[in-house]
Amino acid sequence: MAGHSKWHNIRHKKGAEDAKKSILYTRISSQIRNALDHGGNVPTNLHLQNVLKKAKDLKVPKEIIERSIEKAMQAKSGGVAVYEGVGPSGVSFMVQCITDNRARTFSHLKHLFSKHGGNLAGSVAYKFKKVGAIEFHNISKEQEEDFMDKAISLGAEEIEGENGEFSIECAPDSLGTVVKGLEELGYSCESSQLAFVATTPIEVSEDARDAISSFVEDLEGDGDVEAVYHDAV
Repeated sequence: MAGHSKWHNIRHKKGAEDAKKSILYTRISSQIRNALDHGGNVPTNLHLQNVLKKAKDLKVPKEIIERSIEKAMQAKSGGVAVYEGVGPSGVSFMVQCITDNRARTFSHLKHLFSKHGGNLAGSVAYKFKKVGAIEFHNISKEQEEDFMDKAISLGAEEIEGENGEFSIECAPDSLGTVVKGLEELGYSCESSQLAFVATTPIEVSEDARDAISSFVEDLEGDGDVEAVYHDAV
């Protein structure tokens, strides 16, 4: 592992030419969501204000910031929907969305699954486990042992990391406890989310990987799609 958690291996980002921007925007969006989840309302949320200042300093476009806040608020009010289906080469997909119109989102996803030879139907959720996925960066060598001990005491089930970047996996209902507990100890959370990890990943051909990448790119191009997970490696 090189500073990347296992759930990153089953989640795709957009094209190589804007990979750095995509990673930055995703990171800021995750930090905004985390701040709203654990820091209270927008006007009095100091954690959120710090994230927004950081985003401004990094020249993240205003529309990206506003969209991230909007989606985070929708998620807090129950606007999260998860869709499951079969994509190219019979690969199983879990698509997490934040939406204010589930009928619209379902229609868009159904079209994309069909376009790529898949089917937004059937049950594939049993092939995945839902976990809390958390990342902490800038952990010094001197802090590593204390960081891991504290994380385990707060509910972390798996911890992986090197070069100061750590990924934590925990039970979904422990996500907030782990993040809040470690931040109160002075560690800064890079991102936190609920993720779907394939219990038995399947190996696919190079051609299949290309088809899957094209499909994921189309899915992530939909404004309602928050994250895409599949069981191919």
